[in-house]
Amino acid sequence: MLYATDARTVCNALLMARNIRETGTPVSISIVTLVASDVAPDVANHLVDTANNFVVERVAPWKQSGVEWSHEYASSLTKLRIFEERGYDKVIYLDSDAWIQRNLDHLFHLGDAVFWAPHAYYLTENYVFGSTLLVFAPSNTVIAALEKALESPPRPDYFDMDVLNDLYRLDCGYLPSHYVVLSYTLNDNAVWSFTSKAERMAHTYVYHYSPGLGVGKPWNTPRSILRNKNPAYDPLFYDLFARYWDHEDALCSWLRQ
Repeated sequence: MLYATDARTVCNALLMARNIRETGTPVSISIVTLVASDVAPDVANHLVDTANNFVVERVAPWKQSGVEWSHEYASSLTKLRIFEERGYDKVIYLDSDAWIQRNLDHLFHLGDAVFWAPHAYYLTENYVFGSTLLVFAPSNTVIAALEKALESPPRPDYFDMDVLNDLYRLDCGYLPSHYVVLSYTLNDNAVWSFTSKAERMAHTYVYHYSPGLGVGKPWNTPRSILRNKNPAYDPLFYDLFARYWDHEDALCSWLRQ
């Protein structure tokens, strides 16, 4: 499952949906994108693909009170609607500003937990997870708890990862750090439970495009970085951006119309 709140995130969801299929997820498994109801129908329709079993469901936007609409994450709480019951027994959710390296279908067989999420290795606290990848059985009880917690947020910049950690960091299941690696940290020498950096990289499932090393999200980064590569960075760092731009050109030309 994915979500989108504007034209750019619709494009990202389309790229991610194709990426999921390219890793081998069968067409029998629906790839559902929750699209905010204020996204124009002609934009949302780019995600509809019956042959590939790409499904669009429209949802009400969810905005944090006290946050300006111009804020980068103003509509990010819409993501929490993934927990609403829609007739699906188990959901694998992914942020769409990422690239999948390895198939994730085995996660459908995880045991019971309010949800499973990857350890946020990039933060200093021990019990913190990232909300870039979530595996769960949808629950309106969880939605009710989230709504209640967000009635009085502790600060304006309080978004999906914050509320999920505050409510469930001691109750969720943790996936190992190599399930989601932030793009700017792939150059780090961390090996975690592996014997080498190369082995860690070979076992990484998802790379999330995260600002760092002087580079932003792909759509906020000049393509000239591919002509001026830092030799100290692993080639995969630049390859991830090249893959995004190649797929954007092939699938999202409508963004420039």
